[in-house]
Amino acid sequence: MFVALCATAAAAHQTTTVRGRIDRVGADGHPHPAPYLTVTLRTPDTGHRTDPSYTGRDGMYYIYGVAPGTYYLEVRVLPLGALYTYRIEARSQPYTDVAPLVVP
Repeated sequence: MFVALCATAAAAHQTTTVRGRIDRVGADGHPHPAPYLTVTLRTPDTGHRTDPSYTGRDGMYYIYGVAPGTYYLEVRVLPLGALYTYRIEARSQPYTDVAPLVVP
């Protein structure tokens, strides 16, 4: 029984890194990596947000230390610009890969 309790406690404290890429449609009508966008995760029940992460020049973002569960991935195009929200599931594994997103 002690082993089962330890295993349950260890599983409850596992975290994942949520990672993905964000593209924007360019003037040519094709998606291109979207650098310098703000990305956060928000819990649906409490509304708590993670510290902001930012996309790199390649459009990639990484959010570290995320507990498994359901979140809203929020992407802000400019500091006061449009906000796009996507529902994701963070998994109990080292990385949770989010499919590439395209924002206007």
